[in-house]
Amino acid sequence: MALLCRSWSDLCLDVLMGHFSCGVLPDVLMGHGFFGRSGVSGNTGNTNRADTTSRGGGGYSSQPIRKRWHFPQSFILSIICLLVVAGGLFWGTVGRADPYHHLAEPLFFDPLDNSQTDNYWFTGDFGQNSQQQKNNCDFHEQNYVVTAGYSDNNTNIAWCTATATNFDNFVYEVQMNITIIGSCGGIVFRADLAHSKYYLFELCSGQPTPKNPSYKLVRYDNTSTQSGYTLIDNPNVNQSFVSNRFYTVAVVARGINFEMYVDHQMINTAFDTSSNALTQGQIGVAAIPNTSNSAQVDFRNAQVWAF
Repeated sequence: MALLCRSWSDLCLDVLMGHFSCGVLPDVLMGHGFFGRSGVSGNTGNTNRADTTSRGGGGYSSQPIRKRWHFPQSFILSIICLLVVAGGLFWGTVGRADPYHHLAEPLFFDPLDNSQTDNYWFTGDFGQNSQQQKNNCDFHEQNYVVTAGYSDNNTNIAWCTATATNFDNFVYEVQMNITIIGSCGGIVFRADLAHSKYYLFELCSGQPTPKNPSYKLVRYDNTSTQSGYTLIDNPNVNQSFVSNRFYTVAVVARGINFEMYVDHQMINTAFDTSSNALTQGQIGVAAIPNTSNSAQVDFRNAQVWAF
């Protein structure tokens, strides 16, 4: 019974560690019934007999002669075991990987319901538009909500960060709901809060017709003057993107290369080769109004996988 309980993993471990005899290996395999019992020489009777019989001075033994494996077979088994072990390690890694197939390790998760205070998301009022409307970031009804007053020249951006974070190469994902038609929301990454620098992956909700949803990726070098560099500015999203619905929005940042996703579908790629490229910083979220309406964007379930 102990022999029957011996598993393939045990065999692999013994072979790889050199603790298993190549001569004994067939016995274990045969005991499991993988190859059956070996035959005997000169006898077709009961192979379990242990006695010997001599005839005419030249006897033969009825003791079963087991086939023994030699170097080529044991070497091949060792290779198979190595592949099994390597495959287990690979799939173990994939099981923990990000859903964007980059094999990044999970590092950060915040449901954005104010239950994890050690990430220090900014809360409160800040800035104001020409009509003295202030921007705001705060937790409300299990979401992190960002509001921004409308701007006559469409330059107001309300953005807030988790000030305790600092990431360089990563996958950053958050669920986002733009509650006002025609306004925009987005995710901020590699932010330098002290110098008002950050990247913004911005998506704008559209109307059925004639306006289509749009998106862009911008590196802002100074928020107060709205100076920056547009990496991507696409007037059309190749899928429905409407207000009052949560979408999963994500960016993959690896060196100077970026990938942008909506609901786990990649919509574009970009790269930043300028000397002002940002290499690390905080993660955050943003709301951007249009010229006639303010913006309110709800966020939840922020996640980061790091390379």
